[in-house]
Amino acid sequence: MINPSPPAGGGTAKGLIKMPTYTTATLAEALGLGEGKSATRELRKFLRTDFKAREVATPGKGGRYAIDLTKRDLTAMGKRLAAWQKAEAEAKAARAALLAGKVDSTPEVAPASIEDDADDSTDEVAGPSDEEIAAMLADATDED
Repeated sequence: MINPSPPAGGGTAKGLIKMPTYTTATLAEALGLGEGKSATRELRKFLRTDFKAREVATPGKGGRYAIDLTKRDLTAMGKRLAAWQKAEAEAKAARAALLAGKVDSTPEVAPASIEDDADDSTDEVAGPSDEEIAAMLADATDED
């Protein structure tokens, strides 16, 4: 559950189960990303991707993240984070290989065989032969 601004004292509204409210710094630490700006930045990238994929409203704007999670939610988020990190690393490696020229970015096209060319319906229509042209010219001059 996501609260745009947490109630005073943390947790959820009165009468509901109290869940810890996480900021990006505390959530990054709880998920094992470490501390510091790079950890929270990576977490925010993950959160935007994760919440968009699950079609949930983005959890915060301008540093006002307040995320309520149970232990089960935290464990599930940790698994999704690990899968996201793996996918990000693979995408980064693919981009690096592409930039290094190790991977050809053009799609592979199978070469056409000679038999395929003979049956190709897009070939231009053949014009009249030399004999047919000579016969037409002869007929045209005979009429004069």
